[in-house]
Formats: sequence, C-alpha cells, structure tokens
Amino acid sequence: MTKYEFSIVESRIFRCITVLLCVYGFALSLAGFLVGRLTETGLLDFKQRWFEIQHFVHQINPFDVMNGSVDALEGVPFMYVGGYPPWSYTVGTALIPPLNFQYSLFVFTVVQLLSLSGILILIYKTTGKYVQSKWVAFFFIALFLSLPGLATDLKWGNYTVISVFFLMLCIYLSESKRLLFLLLAGFFYSIAFVKPQLIALFGLILLFKGYWKVWSVAAALVALYTLISSVSLHVSPWLLVSQLFESTVNYTKLYNYARYYNHGLLDILKLFEVPVDMIVRVEFPLSVAAVSVLYWKYYKHVSAVTIWAIPSTFALLWSYNQKYDWLIIFFLLFAFGIYAFRSSSGLAKRNIACFAGLTVISLLATFKLMWFGYVINCWLQFLLRFVWLVGLLLLLRWQSAERKEPEVCLDSGCV
Repeated sequence: MTKYEFSIVESRIFRCITVLLCVYGFALSLAGFLVGRLTETGLLDFKQRWFEIQHFVHQINPFDVMNGSVDALEGVPFMYVGGYPPWSYTVGTALIPPLNFQYSLFVFTVVQLLSLSGILILIYKTTGKYVQSKWVAFFFIALFLSLPGLATDLKWGNYTVISVFFLMLCIYLSESKRLLFLLLAGFFYSIAFVKPQLIALFGLILLFKGYWKVWSVAAALVALYTLISSVSLHVSPWLLVSQLFESTVNYTKLYNYARYYNHGLLDILKLFEVPVDMIVRVEFPLSVAAVSVLYWKYYKHVSAVTIWAIPSTFALLWSYNQKYDWLIIFFLLFAFGIYAFRSSSGLAKRNIACFAGLTVISLLATFKLMWFGYVINCWLQFLLRFVWLVGLLLLLRWQSAERKEPEVCLDSGCV
C-alpha cells in the first residue's frame, strides 16, 4: 500500500462517504425489495418466469399459450413473456420451482437473497487481494448496493442478481488449478447463462485465458439444458429459438418501454429510422471484435479485474438490456476503483477524480430511465453508454502505460 493510498482510504472523509453510501445502498435495496413484494405491480418478471415454468413442467410450450394456439393452465394467470432462451426453462425449474405461487416466490426470494449475500462476500474477498483496507472493501459493497439496478432487480424479481452471482463464482474458481473447482466454475457459468445477453461476452475471456475445461463444461451443460427443454416440449431447439425472437419482437412492439429504449450503444440510430433488428446485427459482431481486440492488446499489461471489465462494459453496448441488467457495470467501477486507490501520488488525484465522476454518473443517470421524453432520453442513454466505454478505454490505457512504474502491482506481483 502506497503512502498516498493509505492517506485516502484511512481519511475521515472517505470513511464518512463509505458509511453514508452503505446506509443509502441498504435503504434503496430494501425499498426495492419491499415495493416488489407489497404492491400489486411488483414482481412482474417473476410472474412471467413463473408462468413459463408452470407450463413447461406440464409439457406445454409457453409460446403456444401466448399466441393462442393452446389454452393456458387453469389457475395460472396469462402473462405475455419474451426474451428468455429455451435452456432457461430447465434452469428456471431450480430457481423458480413449479410450486404454487407463494411457495415458489419464497424459494426464489431465498435464492435471490443468498445470491446477493454471496456477491457482497466475493466483493469483500476480492478487494482484499488488491487493497489492504476493510474500509475500501466496505466502500465497494456499499457501491454495489447503491446501484439502482439492484433495487430494480429486487422489485421486479428478475434473474440478474442470481446470474451475476454465479458469474462471479465462475470467475473466482476459474483461477484455481484443481479440476473439481474448474468443473464447478463451468457449472456456475452455465447457470449464469440464463441471461446470455449479459453473460455471453465473458465466455470470450474464458476462452482467451485458456480456461477450456470451464468453457467446455458450461457449453455442454447449456446444450443439455436446451435438449431437456426441447424434449419436454416436443419442439426442436431451432423452433424454440425462432419463437423466442418472434416473441421478443412482439414484446417490443407492445410495450413502449421496450420499444423506445435500451438496445445498446447504437440504439440512438432508431431516431434516424434504422430498424432495431439491423442495429442489433451490427452491434453483435462489432462488440465481439472489440472485446477480442482489447483483450489481446492489454491482457499482459493490466490486472485481472480490469480484464473482466471489458466484457462487462460491452454487455451493455451490444444488445437489449434493462436497468436491472446494468448491475453488470459494477465490474468496470470495481476495476477503476481498485486502480484509483492503488495509484501513485503523482496520478492519484486524476484517477480518483475520474473514478468519482464515473461512479456518480453511474449511480444518478441510471436511477430513472425516462426523464425528458423519448428523443432526449435516447441521447442521454447514448451518452451514458459512451461514458462507460470511454471509462473502460481510459482505464486500459492508463493502467497499461503505468506497467513499468515500480508501484504498479499486477496479479502476478509488483513490477
């Protein structure tokens, strides 16, 4: 720990900020949790997933129910759903078991809260590898709790917290050389893959790092989950995927919230009458190429947490995502924060200021998605994603440039 680093993290101001952020984050998360479970409009995503699982276990294709070709189960309120792949049905039976609504909600709530607790523990343990200060660890815990996407996830009952937890477990165990841990890492990644638009780009890093066992186990399990869903519903995997895309397109047409916002960095092109499907087709290959190029350019010169910030950032640039999905940007904030707190005295002010600005923008600009109407909001979301992208590029460039400095420490040690 450098002298300047010590003065920052042990200062009274930093401790006060950490305490206030902890109180705010806990209150915000609790509010989201309570609103979701005490109001009629809460838990919308959970209700959709429960609708899917109830029909899936009775070997009824939820898409057939939605398009009216098959009657819904008695006692299961109709929900229009879209956006989840066929393997999510198999995984979902464990996350949202096929019980009556209240019992299923109880199990899901336990899984969700355990996942959140696991995330906070992993943040604490990972912070200790880089900065020997409990106050910094508590600061990052408070930062995660303060992200508005967490409260939104708890309110709507989405899979994001669960998916992020299993992703973190996968990353944590992938560094091990023990075969059992590598197999578990692959299993955890397959569970996290219930939200592929959020998690898939991390698979590129697993491949690039040479974690073949992890990636292969995950790929095999996802294929198995898909096969189970296909056999149970008596439908080919290809038809399930095509129905998924058809449902997603219809969902986007039905709901202004889905139609107007959140289709990645190039979402702004909708203002110029560019179709959403064309935007996504451009974003996908560009993001895969960008993640690949940035990894191979910087992987020798930056820390592991910075490497994982690359797919984290592009996960919000390459496809449709909602506010609860924006939790994934914590990987970027964490990496930038670790870099800033470890900075040498000559660069500390610049790095701390940039980290503070990135954090404030990420907390405030994601609190509410629709402020000033469609056009202005599209531009604001474009600028927010652009800020995240610039933050990632600055982090990579600055940390790489400081590699030869004596006080810069990487995962392999100080150089």
